[in-house]
Amino acid sequence: MNLKKIKFGIIGGGVMGEVLIKSLRQELKISGQNILVMDLHTVRRNSLTRKYQVKNTKEYNDIINNSKIIFLAVKPQQFKQVASQLTKRLSKDRIIISIMAGITLAGIKKRLSHQQVVRTMPNMAAQIGSGITLWMADKSVKQSDRKIIKDVITSFGMEIEVDSDKKIDALTLVTGCGPAYLLHLSGILEDFTKQQGIKSIQAKKIVTEMMAGALVLYLQSNKDTKDLINNMSSKGGVTEAVFDILSKKNKSEKIWQNAFKNALKRTSIISKKYE
Repeated sequence: MNLKKIKFGIIGGGVMGEVLIKSLRQELKISGQNILVMDLHTVRRNSLTRKYQVKNTKEYNDIINNSKIIFLAVKPQQFKQVASQLTKRLSKDRIIISIMAGITLAGIKKRLSHQQVVRTMPNMAAQIGSGITLWMADKSVKQSDRKIIKDVITSFGMEIEVDSDKKIDALTLVTGCGPAYLLHLSGILEDFTKQQGIKSIQAKKIVTEMMAGALVLYLQSNKDTKDLINNMSSKGGVTEAVFDILSKKNKSEKIWQNAFKNALKRTSIISKKYE
């Protein structure tokens, strides 16, 4: 299957829908005539058409009849409504690619009465071409089609193929939620910096430069994080004083483990509610 000749349909013109359109057009050089975006909001549809020169529609029939690969770029709570418009109307050769959080591969297949389904979970860094996308495909999806899917995913970052919904759900706590953890820590450090009389713009620059430097150090080192932290912590020093509080009775680790357990519980609730 020639990538440049494939007809792509995108249901949902939100943030991730636009990421897909941008990547298909700018990175993979797909003709706008081969990309059809479907969204119920006229202003949004027309805006995407003007910006990327793609076709748009408000009709599910247009997507069903004119797309080989169909992306479900909608929120989990919209899935049942979208599925009601697609179920039992998709020809067998159609490939459905979901980017909905929490909806399992089996749940998508069952709701759509369709076998060729791919579940993906990109993160928000895909907006700047630096995303990490977890994905898995039903066994009915051919290797040649998997190659096409990889090409699309890697147009906005790196891809990691896994073999179960359980792994997607668990690893999403790192790849999907991880940027929020770092931003949360950055916010705490910025607030402390401003409390020392530093202006907001300068405080942000101090923290971002520190974070960038730490990440470069981590990437270039063959040591694990604990060894790197130990290298920064002298006996009786300031860094040690901070970690004496954070690591007291494994308090910090326990908080994170409880947070992860709570997130996985929420994932289970989402899948049961919206599948």
